[in-house]
Amino acid sequence: MRVLGSLDKAFQANPRNAFLAIRLAGCYRNRGDLERALKVLQSALEANPAERRLHYSYAKLLRLQEGTKGEELAYHLQRAFTPGDANYDAQLLYGRQLFINGDRDGSKVVFARLRNALVPSDVRDRLLYPLDQTFRGSIARMEATYCFIARDGQADWLYAHRNNMESSVWKDLIWGSRVSFRIAFALRGVNAYDVDLKS
Repeated sequence: MRVLGSLDKAFQANPRNAFLAIRLAGCYRNRGDLERALKVLQSALEANPAERRLHYSYAKLLRLQEGTKGEELAYHLQRAFTPGDANYDAQLLYGRQLFINGDRDGSKVVFARLRNALVPSDVRDRLLYPLDQTFRGSIARMEATYCFIARDGQADWLYAHRNNMESSVWKDLIWGSRVSFRIAFALRGVNAYDVDLKS
């Protein structure tokens, strides 16, 4: 409690200090006070609106708040990085949010840049931030180690690698197979995973 009080006092004296604001917001979040954590970062952003770290931390907290609008999340995530910097998580989250918001072209641009990130391939291919829903579609294209799924109700094809599904499912897939699947995101882009055959 004493540490929290000291941080709060220091932040009130200097709300432009991004490090203090992020640390204080983290303390409030750890105590379960998301609303207070968000208010700290809002105040810091008012005092220092160009600080990328504040936009990133604020967006991460907004993701935890029910009812947050997708446009607001995208706004802060876009300001959390500059193209070409090493904040790959912010860029991935921005591409993800554009995808969720229905801006498929914008999302593709973000992930096209991320594909060139100087990271090991296991990091580039790691699936992160899955969506809650299960989707349905049909196999639109088959290759030796991956396929594309045409998602029902959308004009998009989603990449699915054989490593991200059961081997028994992979061996039975053919062009036109009806499947259910989930969606997650990697630096290479949008991925279907947990693919399952539907009769």
